[in-house]
Amino acid sequence: MEQGEGVHELDGHGAGDGVVAARPVDDVRVLGRHEFDPEQAYGRRHPGRPEPRPITCGGTFRRALGAHTANVVVPARLTGTG
Repeated sequence: MEQGEGVHELDGHGAGDGVVAARPVDDVRVLGRHEFDPEQAYGRRHPGRPEPRPITCGGTFRRALGAHTANVVVPARLTGTG
């Protein structure tokens, strides 16, 4: 996933009416597991604007720890519905 690439969500705007919400990706952040900053991952970048922020595992999987070395955060923004 890259900046500007689109994310589309069914019922993404919360109305539950089957409308698809278009959300371009603002950026992709890889946050190290030990340097994880909750404000970077969860904090609003633009107050008053809906901003979904999918977070998933990233980096290398360390079998001894049973965990990945990083988290990937993908901030996006609502640009339209249709």
